[in-house]
Amino acid sequence: MQVEKKDHDQPPLVSVVIPTHNRAGLVTRAIASVLEQTFADLECIVVDDASADGTEAAVSGIGDTRLRYVKNAVNAGAPASRNRGIREARGRYVALLDDDDAWLPKKLEKQLRFFDSAPERVGLIYSGFHYASGESGEIISTFQPAYRGAVYPDLLKGCILGSPTPLIKKTCFELAGGFDESLPGCQDWDMWLRIAKVCDFDFISEPLAKHYVHGRQISADLDAKIAARSQLFEKHYEDIRKQPRLMYAHLKSLAILYFLKGESSHGRLLLLQGIRTYPPQITGYIHLLLSLLPPLHRRVLLKTNVVRVDDITFYY
Repeated sequence: MQVEKKDHDQPPLVSVVIPTHNRAGLVTRAIASVLEQTFADLECIVVDDASADGTEAAVSGIGDTRLRYVKNAVNAGAPASRNRGIREARGRYVALLDDDDAWLPKKLEKQLRFFDSAPERVGLIYSGFHYASGESGEIISTFQPAYRGAVYPDLLKGCILGSPTPLIKKTCFELAGGFDESLPGCQDWDMWLRIAKVCDFDFISEPLAKHYVHGRQISADLDAKIAARSQLFEKHYEDIRKQPRLMYAHLKSLAILYFLKGESSHGRLLLLQGIRTYPPQITGYIHLLLSLLPPLHRRVLLKTNVVRVDDITFYY
């Protein structure tokens, strides 16, 4: 895609926000994947969340006028850093990229062309992406998108898109608000839920990004995972409770995390609450019975709800 040269003061079409904290060795890969896009009319805003590892020097060494670097005075967290980047953004569209992920070269070009022919109601376009090993870079699996249009009901069931892929109209953030800085995790899922209330989603099936998995992610921290899912459930409880089957699904998911943690009594209480909410199902009763045999139950859960990559355990 060819882009005409613009006056320096003219805002770019796309603003890319990369929050980072103490990942000087990773963030340059993310930045390079943005600056090497075939679509060039962009700005790349790196929000350094008070790093102390040489991140500023690593970013400053990249000679590209489209790169903007801002630094938080204190460590405020990734949601606050994303919000600062979105406030700084001058583009009509905003894309978010974590410092440990990367894009494929034609991501923005293909998404912008898709926006050109999409209905005005569409405010977010996401895509497929690859899961890749944080150690070797080897592709582990590929996520295929499946939901478009008014996706709020689908998002209430689960997070339907990967964080490195959405391209979003900035007006959607203005209508939905920014990332919830009080959540300990699942901030992306919560953000997409709120954006889905103000616009439609669409997708490109092709993988356009790589999500690198490693041990410093919340899915590898069971306590953090439980806290995040619990608070997300409480925040959207009023909409979830309207659908008994959905209510059961969320309670069962939380119960399984507690079973994996070894807190079977808490898991059983959540399962019983879910069964009372939506009795006509089978898996809840099976888990309830298996929970009376903890070693067997744990073996079952480790096969169905846990993934190991590079000797790191991820909980889903």
